[in-house]
Amino acid sequence: MGIELRHFAALAAVAEERSFRRAADRLGYAQSAISRQIAYLEQLTGERLIERSQGPKPVELTEAGELLLNHANEILATIEAAKADIGDLQGGRSGDVRVGFFAGVPTRILAPALVAFGRRHPGVRVASRETVTDTPLLELVRKGSIDLALAHLPIEPGPFEACRLMSVPWVLLVPAGAPIARSAHPPTVAQIGQLPLIASQSRKVEPWMVGVQAAELGEPRIVFRSDSPQTVQALVGAGVGAAVVPRLAVTEADPRITAIDLSEVLAAASIGAVWLRESEPCGAVGQFLELLLEICAILERKHAPPEPALAGRG
Repeated sequence: MGIELRHFAALAAVAEERSFRRAADRLGYAQSAISRQIAYLEQLTGERLIERSQGPKPVELTEAGELLLNHANEILATIEAAKADIGDLQGGRSGDVRVGFFAGVPTRILAPALVAFGRRHPGVRVASRETVTDTPLLELVRKGSIDLALAHLPIEPGPFEACRLMSVPWVLLVPAGAPIARSAHPPTVAQIGQLPLIASQSRKVEPWMVGVQAAELGEPRIVFRSDSPQTVQALVGAGVGAAVVPRLAVTEADPRITAIDLSEVLAAASIGAVWLRESEPCGAVGQFLELLLEICAILERKHAPPEPALAGRG
């Protein structure tokens, strides 16, 4: 229809100031510009909107002018509310955050993050997706189904960006009382390869094996496969086999198992946040990523030295 917000602003200013000159001064226009904007509205509606006066008498809105002003005020208020909502969205005070994670270490990261983020940003909704491993998460990121994925680094080539959240040492889970747990030194890679191992069901290569010399490891003897950290730990406790897992994936104070620190044997697992390169985290997503970095820094400092319960022998 050709109506612009400046036309409504002019009508509102004239109604409040009851003067074309004062309305023009208030809006920073020439008085003739205010007159043209009011004339345009009158031409468009086919009604006289303002009772012009001669001399110092203030101008008044007609009944049609008052009616149009009511609608104009609603529109202007809606625009202001929209600007405020957009400001909240850009500032991370509203919106949605969609994050994907796999069972194990990310569970220990995500739980405190959700609690803290809910307190800081009550207007933001966080939706989470859990998968058994991190492999499907990258496809969800690629499709735009989630904003962030927590995954092992390095990630596969693709349209992704990633940042490191934390490093987590590996431990060897063995049944409590196993002879290997009584050794004064951690087992070598060759010794680990000779154990009956519980491995991932969906991975072709275990993350802890990346960078390990094949000749040193040999042909691992896999006796069971599972992607569930709880199942793996239960199987180790039952004596089915041993497993190499990140320290933070271990349920502590389990008398059935002993966790042997492998910091001297294997490079630590690196956990990171991944997003689409074309969708740099901002707003609520950026705020959530910043919080993840804070929490991971705390966890990393807390678990830097081997925990007594995990470093015990026998």
